[in-house]
This record gives sequence, C-alpha cells and structure tokens, in this order.
Amino acid sequence: SYSKQLNRVYRFFVMNRIPLYWEIIRKMYPPKQKSAGFKPWTTEQIREMILATTSKRNRALVHFLASTGARIGVIDDRFTMKYLEDISDDCKAVLLYPNDNEEYWAFLTPEASRALDEYHEERRKRGETINVNSPIFRRDYSCGKKVIPMQRSGIISIMYRVIRSADLERTKVNHHFDTQMDHGFRKRFNTIMKLKNNVNSNVAEKL
Repeated sequence: SYSKQLNRVYRFFVMNRIPLYWEIIRKMYPPKQKSAGFKPWTTEQIREMILATTSKRNRALVHFLASTGARIGVIDDRFTMKYLEDISDDCKAVLLYPNDNEEYWAFLTPEASRALDEYHEERRKRGETINVNSPIFRRDYSCGKKVIPMQRSGIISIMYRVIRSADLERTKVNHHFDTQMDHGFRKRFNTIMKLKNNVNSNVAEKL
C-alpha cells in the first residue's frame, strides 16, 4: 500500500528534522483497491472437491476446512487427538490453537465427522495405533516409519491438487485469486453464519 511505501520516506524526514505536512500528504493518497480473495467457495464447489479425490484423508481435510472455517495453519504438530471430542447429534468438537491465547472450539457436521472417522479407521487398518497424542491429520502413511503430523505446506499442496482435479475456475485479481484456497472456506463459513437469523451474532463472531 501507499502508506507502507511512504513509511520509509516519513522516517527519513523525521530523522533529519525536516517538517512536512503529513496530514495533507495522506489526504492525497489514491483510494485503496479492493483486495482479492473476497469470494467464498460454494457448496457445489466443495462437493466437486470431495468428488475429485479418492483419498480418505483429503476428503476429510476438505470437510474439516468447510465445516470449521479454520485457517490451514491450525493443523500442525500440536493438532492431536486429545483435542477432538465426540458430541451429540453425531458431531465432533475440536479445540483449535490449544494452549494459546487464540484457542477456541470449532465443530464438525455429521458428514465431516463421518469423513474423519473413515480416515482414522483407514489408518488403524494400515497398522497405526492411534492414541490421544496421535495427529488428527498425518503425512502419507509409510509402513514402519514414524508418524509425522501434517504441516501447513503439505496441506497447501494437497488443496492445490484437489482444486485442480476438480477443475474449479478462479480469476486473478490484483495478482491474487478472487477465491483464495484457504480464505474461501472461512468466507463461506462466515457468510452462512451471518445469514442465519437464529444464530446469535456474538456466537457467530467467536466461531
């Protein structure tokens, strides 16, 4: 932005004790352009993502992001089974950013919960012993190898392939896609929550 670009100029004049009318200069800044990434993924697009992959892990991942509206970055080495709980109505609750000032509870729909259960059952059938310290999402299974949690870079790679396989069209605006890979899920979640008149606005904002 122009503000960031001129910060160095501002500091130069301040350090050299050269007075300028910065309030007037700021009023001359051109209007801000609307940033990209303002469009949500639609339900149909998410359905196409799920149909575009045969991987139980990737399907569970798409369901997880769509159901929680969480940032991809919440899935790291701290994201373990101890923070996943079964609740009523065949749903699950998951604690995001555990032991952090930003921690909060998110929830999985019955469909997303089933997809996650199917993925975990697949891991058990392949010989993995899953306990409270096991990652909710792990890197590709390899017999006899240490279980390694998924990280942000791996998830970005997976989602990029899923979106391409689903042949979903996105338009570039100001060097960014109009529907961002991660934020498209968050935007969809926020839009749906805000349109529900029976959902308390404070609760919606926290979620």
